[in-house]
Amino acid sequence: MKPSGVTAAQAQPLDQALDISGYSGIGALVSLVSVAGTLTGDVEMEIITGMQKNSEDGWVVLLAFNLGQTGANSHDPGRVTQGLLKYARWNVTELGGATAISFGMRGMLRPER
Repeated sequence: MKPSGVTAAQAQPLDQALDISGYSGIGALVSLVSVAGTLTGDVEMEIITGMQKNSEDGWVVLLAFNLGQTGANSHDPGRVTQGLLKYARWNVTELGGATAISFGMRGMLRPER
């Protein structure tokens, strides 16, 4: 996956939400690729899940990641096996004082049995 970049706290666009309805678990690794400006706090993001992708209503946190203040090449793994709804997408909640960040997310989905 190519890195994504943001200049403010924001969620992945609704039309890019991933349909995870056939899966019972997620294992993910978030990597901070680059930082513009100076980090004065933690870079934080999450994977959110919801039943629809027509509005921002009803999305809840599935996994939370804290990439700290160490700058580029920071990594944080996460895993969840419950609470998955139909769709998932990323949500950057804190840039840690940076003016922009780019990040990558890799993971695996566990199929329902």
